[in-house]
Amino acid sequence: MQTRIILMLPYATDNAGTTVSSSTTPKRQTIAVGALAITTLLLCTLTLYTTTQSSHQIHTAIDPERELTKDDSEKFHRMLSEEIVKTTTDSNSPYKDSISDKQMKRIMAVAKNKWPTCVDRKMNVWECKEIIDQQIVRDNSETDRFIRTIIVGKRKKEDPLGNAVVIYMDDYDRALGRDGDGMIYYDFDWDSSGAEATNYQQRKVPPIVAEEISPEITYDSVEVNIVPLRILGSTTSDATAGTSTATITGGIETYGTETNTEEGTVALQEALAETVTIATEGSRTIGPFDCSGMTGHSCCLMIKHKIRDANTDGQAIQCYLDYKDTTVKYKALLNARGKKVFIFENHDGKVSKEPKVVGGWPKGIADSDPDFHDWIQDGGGLSVKQMKLIHGESWEPPTSYVENNNPNPNLVVNQTDEVNPLTSV
Repeated sequence: MQTRIILMLPYATDNAGTTVSSSTTPKRQTIAVGALAITTLLLCTLTLYTTTQSSHQIHTAIDPERELTKDDSEKFHRMLSEEIVKTTTDSNSPYKDSISDKQMKRIMAVAKNKWPTCVDRKMNVWECKEIIDQQIVRDNSETDRFIRTIIVGKRKKEDPLGNAVVIYMDDYDRALGRDGDGMIYYDFDWDSSGAEATNYQQRKVPPIVAEEISPEITYDSVEVNIVPLRILGSTTSDATAGTSTATITGGIETYGTETNTEEGTVALQEALAETVTIATEGSRTIGPFDCSGMTGHSCCLMIKHKIRDANTDGQAIQCYLDYKDTTVKYKALLNARGKKVFIFENHDGKVSKEPKVVGGWPKGIADSDPDFHDWIQDGGGLSVKQMKLIHGESWEPPTSYVENNNPNPNLVVNQTDEVNPLTSV
């Protein structure tokens, strides 16, 4: 970019108001004019430098002659969050012609999907959620007004599904574990009651949030339940003996055709051959459990066989099957019940990771699936506060309204002004 400076040097006037050239003024006036000229030059130079630097910042981020890249969008979104680029619309702004209308629209589209300021300004999760909720309603129309904001906190032993072991699986429905080595961990100590879990306690499996409808490795092979299924499963003894076909797990209900590896089958048989023992009362560490080569179902059966005692809250050990976030099938869960924003919370209650919109709207958003259409329009998964932002303060929830009905032990969801112990995908 080439820039020219035209410096207008001042003329002096005599006592009569007649303009005279600086070459005909007295010496002291010549000195004054020279000083004023130098001052003017410095001010012009400083203004030019400031404007050029600001404009250069924009031109460095985006060359108007080329397409936007991912890095460009990231740079400009940070500018937007600090209220810099928005001045491009002001008539007196030095940025006025720095970017095209098309590029600005694309930048603004990015701005509606990410909120880096929640991390940059060290916001707590509640402040961040309120800002995002307001912007979602303000900047969107139609279905995107119903994007849910979900606070992801740390699991706690006192959570309703605090007794569940989370078994992450690969796309073949085999236990993968959090580190990809087949080792499955329970996040807390097990506070044993010293008594064997009752049949009812054993059968009280976590809700089923999704079901595989095909053995194919694609996210289309997983169907997410709009309302999670709450059922009673099988006892550990019946599942081991094969006298019951009821599930022993919650979370993902697999298709049922998955198999163990040869090594996994041997390890499972050896574990189930161990004598059943009931631990004495008191707190102890359980796991990790080596489920290498086992399906999620087999891994759970082994864990339940080993841990037969109820905890002091009257709960049996349970299993929640989930997909590792690197799998193809995980995308089905990400798209479950529409777009959402995860707000990750650290130990201080601050936002630890940049919130952004993830997932998409499933085909059920159209009239082809009236149940989903009605569910989302009625505010499925949204808090009363969010619904009031959308419909106005006069909106009142229907009698059957449930603020959060999407259990998943990995996530702690804030859907109301109080902490909600239920969980959601």
